[in-house]
Amino acid sequence: TPGSRVVFVSSGGMLSERLQLIDPEMENEPFDGTVQYARNKRQQVVLAEQFSSLYEKSGIKFYTMHPGWCDTASLAEAMPGFYERFKNSFRTTEQGADTVIWLTIADEALNSPSGEFFLDRNIASKHLLWSGTRHSPREADLLLNMYEKYCEKVGV
Repeated sequence: TPGSRVVFVSSGGMLSERLQLIDPEMENEPFDGTVQYARNKRQQVVLAEQFSSLYEKSGIKFYTMHPGWCDTASLAEAMPGFYERFKNSFRTTEQGADTVIWLTIADEALNSPSGEFFLDRNIASKHLLWSGTRHSPREADLLLNMYEKYCEKVGV
């Protein structure tokens, strides 16, 4: 339906990882939960871009957003050193939820281009300067194809 929106809750953690198409499930390297999380969040950003192009004429908007660093038990467990160092500056869950709620219900958000990444109700960069996280259109197509195959495999 035109005016519908799909919002992926991604993470600024994805800024540290490029799109990984070889061994996306970390089966052939030592598993690192923080790295895998960042890779999956990068995939969400790329998939939102892909869906935005695929459904451009439908009027459906696709967005990704970073809630900011929120004070959660998951963060404390996954990154204890980081958590300890910055625990007094994290956002509340309500503050973290602000942009995702705004993207899903605010009429103003519909004026934003589909496929963008947001932080604090503003379009934010998907890449840090010199980070090597940019991907090619071909890599984005390969990611979409990979997920289409996963869906076929599980009968979706």
